[in-house]
Parts: sequence; structure tokens; C-alpha cells
Amino acid sequence: VLQFVVTFRGAYYLQPAVFAALQETAKRTTGRLHEMASVAVETFFLTSSPERAFEEFRKRTDSILLRQFAYILEMGESTTREVMLKVLDSFVTRLRSHENLERQVETGLATVRHETGFLQGTVVLMLFAVALVPLLHNVWVASVTWRLAYMALLSLGLGVSYYVEEQTLALKEQIQ
Repeated sequence: VLQFVVTFRGAYYLQPAVFAALQETAKRTTGRLHEMASVAVETFFLTSSPERAFEEFRKRTDSILLRQFAYILEMGESTTREVMLKVLDSFVTRLRSHENLERQVETGLATVRHETGFLQGTVVLMLFAVALVPLLHNVWVASVTWRLAYMALLSLGLGVSYYVEEQTLALKEQIQ
């Protein structure tokens, strides 16, 4: 999204017409953003309705950032070039800080995932240690109480690690 907005800002700076700049941006973009921008431009040229074109743009995304960008473009139709450039600069700054925050969260989540993996590895090592080392094996399986305690500890360790991993992945998906 950031690169798309920066490309649009550059095109708008050279040619201060929203749909002309959006058309130029679509030419320089690939993938889903290319398709969204192209559909919006085509809709505008076919219907001469900016509202309909931006509605098509918004309909093709669930990204809040792209919806905000569409709103900025829509409002840019009725503002001066200087104001539009200032708003675009502000939006680019916000997108950069959002991207930076995403990177920081990714780093934090990677640390949590590694710690979770360590916990899972520790549980597996405990399992093998108790199974292979006679002294540990005799202690943990000497009575039903110790066996139950051993199974409860293993289950708790694995359960907590899988829960943390699941929550980490869910949080990662929410952020993206």
C-alpha cells in the first residue's frame, strides 16, 4: 500500500488530476492494486462519475488503509493541488509509521514463537529423559500419583505452548 500511495503521489505531483494520476499509478503497479486502480479508472471513464469509480475501488478491498486512500482521492477531486499533496504526504508518513510498527510487532512475535518452540522442545526432551534415564524413569513411574503428575506436567507444558502459538498466529493475522 505504501509504495502504491507513493507512486500515486509522484504521478499526482506531475499531473494534478486524480484519475489521470491513478491511471498512471495503475500502469506502474501489478497485482491486486493494479486491478483495483484500473477498474476505478475504467469506471470513471465509462460513467463520468467519480463517486461510482471510488465505490468500485472500495468494493474491491477490505483494507482500511486502501479505503482511507480512496476517501482521500474522492475528497481530492474538490480541493487544491497543494492541499492534496499535503494530505498525501501526511498519509505516506502515517503508512510508514504503520509499516514500522508492523515490523516491530513481527519481531516481537518471532521472539514469542521461538520461546514457544523452546518450551515445546523442553517438554519433548523431558519425555525422552524420563523414558531413557532409569533413575528418572523409576521416580516418575514408581506410583500412579507420580505418573499422573508427570502426564499433567507434560500436558500443561504442551497445552500452554500450543495455546501461545495459536494466539501469536491469530495476532499476526490481525495485524496484517
